[in-house]
Amino acid sequence: MSGYYAAKNKTIYWLLILNGIVSILTVVFTIIDVKWLLTTTGLISYFVWNVLMIALMILIYRHSKKAAL
Repeated sequence: MSGYYAAKNKTIYWLLILNGIVSILTVVFTIIDVKWLLTTTGLISYFVWNVLMIALMILIYRHSKKAAL
């Protein structure tokens, strides 16, 4: 999906790439030690990922509304 936004919206493009990196790192850390999810770092990363997803949804929604006009 980031490829679609590469030429259209650089902010969305880079946030989608960041989302992929954060998601992969979370999986790797979870495979190494499941208990890390309940640590302060794990909870902060979960919060950051959720904020990132909300920001992406808002930006994609706004971008789609501009494209429809």
